[in-house]
Amino acid sequence: MHILITGASSGIGRALASELAAQGHTVWGVARRRHLLEDLAEQLGVSAFRWSVADVLDPASVDAAVGQMRAAGFVPDAVVLNAGAFEEDLEPEYRYATVQRVLTTNVDGALIWVDRFLPEFRQRKTGQFVAISSVSAYRPDTTNEVPCSAVDPY
Repeated sequence: MHILITGASSGIGRALASELAAQGHTVWGVARRRHLLEDLAEQLGVSAFRWSVADVLDPASVDAAVGQMRAAGFVPDAVVLNAGAFEEDLEPEYRYATVQRVLTTNVDGALIWVDRFLPEFRQRKTGQFVAISSVSAYRPDTTNEVPCSAVDPY
């Protein structure tokens, strides 16, 4: 299976890329930090892990990454929407600009990939998006359940 993972340079994204590559899947990782992607590629090998530097808030860099995937013949079967941000927005006082930046990263940063791949998934009648986040560890819901969501495949 070909799997695209955003936020693949660290945390859950990096661990997921390593695990999926170990299971024999081909993974394309996207993140902002080139040196961490290079390190992961060296660890996993280029046959299992390819990568692009992209910032989910920069449509031009997202489009460049999509172009690199297409040029390499990589068509994802699944897109793991993992890139996310958390910044302290309540201490020492509430800061709307910080909240807005975090929401833009965590919501729009996921939806841009849906925009780029959903038409292709629909045309092929296959493909799925999986949205994950570790940010909930900072603000769990009142039942202490970790929320997760996924878009059903076509």
